[in-house]
Amino acid sequence: MLTFQVNMQTYAGIQQAHSMPQVGQSSGYSSACRAINLAPASGFANDWTTGSVLPFGLTMPAAGTGVKPGAFRITMPPFQPPVVYNVGTAIEVNGDIVLSSFTVAKSNSNTECQPVMKYFVQTGSYTPGTVMNFAQSSVNAALCDFTPGYSVIDVTLNADGTWTVQYIQ
Repeated sequence: MLTFQVNMQTYAGIQQAHSMPQVGQSSGYSSACRAINLAPASGFANDWTTGSVLPFGLTMPAAGTGVKPGAFRITMPPFQPPVVYNVGTAIEVNGDIVLSSFTVAKSNSNTECQPVMKYFVQTGSYTPGTVMNFAQSSVNAALCDFTPGYSVIDVTLNADGTWTVQYIQ
């Protein structure tokens, strides 16, 4: 049996922009982020933050109501076009926080962000650092889906070559 545990820090992000995002162009300028929790499958977490346009930033996260398990919420206050704000998930890259997945925020609205955390477990050989053929490697693999808010999953390879996946926490 293998036990997998996810312990990844998620960040909520907001970014000022001068125009709507375009492929191949810079997405924005000033950015702000906050470490935030994902809503658990049961219980409460600090999974909700509010954007601020003046001063620019995000509030300290608090427990939200009705946030989908595995997601966090960003609430935007009223603002007027032509101002554009991007909101979404940010990640840490070499000590810097970068908005990695975002959408254009609407004035006076909620945006729920749900990072997808799915991992496939398979037997076989693999050379670290090489490109993997995902389509081939995922055939008959065990799927460990942490997206709904689970943090621990046990995976067992059965004698017949199938997998048993048990969601623990």
